[in-house]
Amino acid sequence: MESVVDVIREALVEKYGVFGDDVDADVTFENLDVDSLVLVELSVVLERRFGVKLPDGELTPELSLGEAASLVEAKRVAV
Repeated sequence: MESVVDVIREALVEKYGVFGDDVDADVTFENLDVDSLVLVELSVVLERRFGVKLPDGELTPELSLGEAASLVEAKRVAV
């Protein structure tokens, strides 16, 4: 199974046109110029892929990809 970071990276590169070289676990969504609409759409992708619930606003521009992945992983464990 793909890691959460890999799924986030794949979605950002393939669906939202973020350059692959810019995407690593330490970069924030803000540094990638990802807007709030993309974060909502990314939440839906993660919810469907991993069976978790991410309320609107839980993914914020200040989060790094690694922090977002940790958030999803914690919710997966709780399920």
